[in-house]
Amino acid sequence: MSTKTKDDLRFPEIVVVEASAGSGKTYALAKRYIQLIINSYLAQEQIPLRNILAITFTNKATIEMKERILDLLKKIALDAFSSQAEKEDILTLLGEDKNYVKAKSLLILDTLIRHYNFFQIQTIDSFVNALLLGCAFNIQRSAHFQIKKDYSRYLEYCLDLAIEDAARNDEVFAFFEEFLEHYLFVENRSGWFPKEEIVGLMRSLFSLSNKYGKLFQIYPVETNEVIKKKKHLYRLITELSEEFPQGMNGNAKNHILTFLNKSKEIFDIPNLPSVLRSAHMPMNKGKEANPQFTRKWKKLYRELVGLIEDDAMVAYNPYVKLFRRLLGFFQIESKRQDVLFLEELNRTARLLFDEEGITVAELYYRLATRFKHYLIDEFQDTSVLQWRNLELMVEEGLASGGSLFYVGDKKQAIYRFRGGEVKLFDDVKNELSRFNVKDSHLIKNWRSEKVIVDFNNKVFSKENLCSALARSGITKELESDPDAVNQVVSVFKDAIQQYREDRQDGYVCVERINEHTQQERDEIMQEKLISLLQELRARFRYEDIAILTRDNSEVERITSWLLEAGFPVESEKTLNVIEHHLIKDVISFLNFLHSPIDNLSFAAFILGEVFTNATGLSRDVVRQFLFTLHKEGSL
Repeated sequence: MSTKTKDDLRFPEIVVVEASAGSGKTYALAKRYIQLIINSYLAQEQIPLRNILAITFTNKATIEMKERILDLLKKIALDAFSSQAEKEDILTLLGEDKNYVKAKSLLILDTLIRHYNFFQIQTIDSFVNALLLGCAFNIQRSAHFQIKKDYSRYLEYCLDLAIEDAARNDEVFAFFEEFLEHYLFVENRSGWFPKEEIVGLMRSLFSLSNKYGKLFQIYPVETNEVIKKKKHLYRLITELSEEFPQGMNGNAKNHILTFLNKSKEIFDIPNLPSVLRSAHMPMNKGKEANPQFTRKWKKLYRELVGLIEDDAMVAYNPYVKLFRRLLGFFQIESKRQDVLFLEELNRTARLLFDEEGITVAELYYRLATRFKHYLIDEFQDTSVLQWRNLELMVEEGLASGGSLFYVGDKKQAIYRFRGGEVKLFDDVKNELSRFNVKDSHLIKNWRSEKVIVDFNNKVFSKENLCSALARSGITKELESDPDAVNQVVSVFKDAIQQYREDRQDGYVCVERINEHTQQERDEIMQEKLISLLQELRARFRYEDIAILTRDNSEVERITSWLLEAGFPVESEKTLNVIEHHLIKDVISFLNFLHSPIDNLSFAAFILGEVFTNATGLSRDVVRQFLFTLHKEGSL
């Protein structure tokens, strides 16, 4: 077995690891942590636990990484490796005498038991929270401020405060007048001040501003200017309709006239006929319009382009203005109650670095430690804002002989979790290129069977990606930027994986559902899913079958299908007692007893499993009974 020399592990050092799903990212991080603490030529301390910070993005990942590190330490200390290959891999990585490694592992385990707080593996939010606790005075909070997750209730309360303020403040009153004018006339919304919808948009703006750490800009066009432009263009379109030239396409004429008949002066942009959105006049083959009409058409097109741009840019102006006003109330209220919200931790931390007098050394002091080595998991999910909060400390660590080790999968950055940026993966490497930078790729999939690995390799191959982009129409939109497609494809250039030789099985089947409506798709999916599960039941236990969905709403829908079909299901919905179908039956029955005129609760109960099982009636019979009552007017 070969051993490493001191020159093989040089500090400062940056190691960038690209790894797809199932390739052993957590194992790689655990090995790196072991490599740092069992190292005879890291002279800063006997066991540099306090100098290492490992950052993850979820509590689950934090627990898993700690378990992996402790498991490796026990294997080394007790010489209890699962295989000879694993033993050689670890000892080769460490490059130390095995007796020294064994003794050091025992010492580290003992130290961890005595000083577990030195085991600095935490989520990015936990780390930032600790940072802010040390700087509570600077963010105008007490040293015991609370972290809360749900900010919706506070935003809603702040909206109420702003509305109340309008009764006393003429400026605020004028702002709400402008807001309602935009809401009713530019957006053509129905209803009167739907508070829930507005609060929902405020939540979105709050989340986005905290993800990127920036304020929203107001487009320098007023709502009344857009209204004037719409009225002007409506007149121009009316004038054009009165002098259509001979030879103009009949369908185009009809579309324009229909628009004028059905729309008002202040029209919705989506209602504009597509023919008006083209600089080319819709003339029949071989026909030309007179020069005067041609000039008017081109003028209309130019002004229409300007209107569409202004309408799109000004659409959020009133909401941004409202958000800014609410943010003032929000900050006052959160300071009064001595709280910060999980969503705003990173943006608040960034403000500390922008203020004079807050230095990296002070931050170290406030955290009662000095980190030199950084390990970051799932780096593709790291936002620019989060990185900027860590950047100064990482650079300080590197400058004093430390290291940075980050792992991630560029492909997963497309989900943009919490503002993650795929370009950050390479930008950090380039920004810190003055240090010793190493690239590494984990190419073996330890989790999946051969057929699944081969399928993924085919999906992410350059040929398939280029073909998919061409079919989607996106390539045409990017023709002005010839490098754009290459940039997309380059994200997946290292996606090809190898499979384990002992994993030769697997099965993949892809089936597209082309129905247009959600109801049609649901009906087909339900039928196919139930049929598939009935087939799989002959070969697998229910607890060995997992169903993955895109979001939680689909989990609820599919769970209800399976429960209705009699399959035992475990999901967040079934674990929630209130969401259990039998509990819902009982609640419906109690609601009916409380108010016998509650027809909805009555119908829900007698269609439920409790009533049908107790009476022996089928749901079809009960449905027919309800239909008869409804037809007779009794329900």
